[in-house]
Amino acid sequence: MDGLLAQALAVTDLRTRVLANDVANANTPGFQAQDATFAAVLRAQMGLGPGPDPLQGVVFASPGLMTPNGNGVDLEATMVALQQTVTASQGIGQTLADHFQTQQNVITTLEGA
Repeated sequence: MDGLLAQALAVTDLRTRVLANDVANANTPGFQAQDATFAAVLRAQMGLGPGPDPLQGVVFASPGLMTPNGNGVDLEATMVALQQTVTASQGIGQTLADHFQTQQNVITTLEGA
């Protein structure tokens, strides 16, 4: 379970970094938005991605509304995706904390027996 939760946190970390890069480049002429999703990471880990590089296909173009300068970042949609990712990360972190608390409780109980 710990490994799965760690991987889930890694996915939310990657997506947060990719979306933050989109926000940082929201006014950069010609910049195309990117995204990374759990499904894309899962496909890559299962060997169903487009190439041998494990991150190839995980970060992919996600064009939003095109501005006159060719920028494809939909800032509002990106901020919503970023908030969803933060919420997911917090949930995974809480699940991991609960799991470790349960383990600590078991150890404390066994030490007291």
